[in-house]
Amino acid sequence: MMQFVHHKKILLVLVVFVVLNFTNCSKDDTEKLTDGIWSLVKVDGINIELFYHTLTGGSITLVDLTLDFEEDGDFVYTYSYINTFSTDITEAKIYGAWEWETADEKNLILTEDDDYVQKFEVKELTKSKLILDGFRDITSSDWEMEFEKF
Repeated sequence: MMQFVHHKKILLVLVVFVVLNFTNCSKDDTEKLTDGIWSLVKVDGINIELFYHTLTGGSITLVDLTLDFEEDGDFVYTYSYINTFSTDITEAKIYGAWEWETADEKNLILTEDDDYVQKFEVKELTKSKLILDGFRDITSSDWEMEFEKF
């Protein structure tokens, strides 16, 4: 009888361990793009305000840039900036469609409404972070962009 109770305790400990392990770890690993609005925080490891200010020779200061992926395959790319010749904040929106290039959801395609196509490798996608790596013709180079969900 003592041996049976001992095995029961071991089984109970294993069940609790497995349940806690799956409820605590897996949620952050299986996030979807459509579960919120993503705000750009860094480009190639540099704070976005400094990156764009340098890229434009100081003529533009980026205030905010967000991506909103919708379940139906649409996206909205919103950005706001200040031109050094003005104190007004200008906001612009770009609309388009998004899709996965491959079934493993590692390559993302954004097609803007004017048919401009961008392809990105999804380097990381968690509950709070999205990292995309892709070619930008504005600088003829690859950019790694880090987004946080808000």
